[in-house]
Amino acid sequence: MPSLFFSKKYENLVKDLTSRSEDHPNRPQIFPYLRDLMLFAAMLGKSEGKMEERDGNGGEVDSTYIAGQNFNKDGVVYLLGLLEFDSPDIFKDGASQCWKLFEKYCSGGMSILSDWLKDINEPDEYYKVIQDKIFEHARNSNKKKVVIKKPKKIILPENN
Repeated sequence: MPSLFFSKKYENLVKDLTSRSEDHPNRPQIFPYLRDLMLFAAMLGKSEGKMEERDGNGGEVDSTYIAGQNFNKDGVVYLLGLLEFDSPDIFKDGASQCWKLFEKYCSGGMSILSDWLKDINEPDEYYKVIQDKIFEHARNSNKKKVVIKKPKKIILPENN
């Protein structure tokens, strides 16, 4: 499984969102682990239809932390791939295309997070802004019409 990276340009934001500073030990740690931020950012990117190529290597997340026994959220990565490419062929070669897509959506989501927080000078306020945006998104999601596509019919060879 591959290593995943945040874009270098979001390195400071990643640090602000995943750590407590010595200067502010009571600051809410919004995302306790890099993988939590990466999953949130990817889902945000997917939700808003925003993908970006990674720009350099920022924080690294080994994909085994997403697919590991104690977390086991790699299904999200595979589902993104299946939704995007609409074919089970995406799972060939260790599903590398799924992981690349996940990283692109993560970069897109980090761009959105960066826009949300660009006018906030104090990282202590990030939690409130993100929480408000999540609530706003939840309210608006009830207004969206969901369309479910009929899956393609796949004929599997018979076992002899």
